[in-house]
Amino acid sequence: ELLQLISEPLMGRLHFEIYWPILRVHPFFRCYAELNPQAIHQICHSGVSVMSVSKDDVVFHDLQPPRKPAMFLVASGTLRYTGPSQETQAVARSNWICESVLWT
Repeated sequence: ELLQLISEPLMGRLHFEIYWPILRVHPFFRCYAELNPQAIHQICHSGVSVMSVSKDDVVFHDLQPPRKPAMFLVASGTLRYTGPSQETQAVARSNWICESVLWT
């Protein structure tokens, strides 16, 4: 309820402080921040959302089009990714998955 009292510009700065440490682990975002810092502030403010998952939750299925295309950056914990070959990989904190949405 109190967050609704914060002005839009202040909320944007708050979102930047929260999300930039997570985004900056990706080389694209670090480079883009040098070229267009204002755009990074806007991405942090309106292009980032938080998704909490629990053990054994399915985030997406291979070959299934997403309802909302998204890149996932792991802020804490570890994701388990099983690809088409059924080989499992761990995606740990400060790593990402599904970055192809940046290029489409």
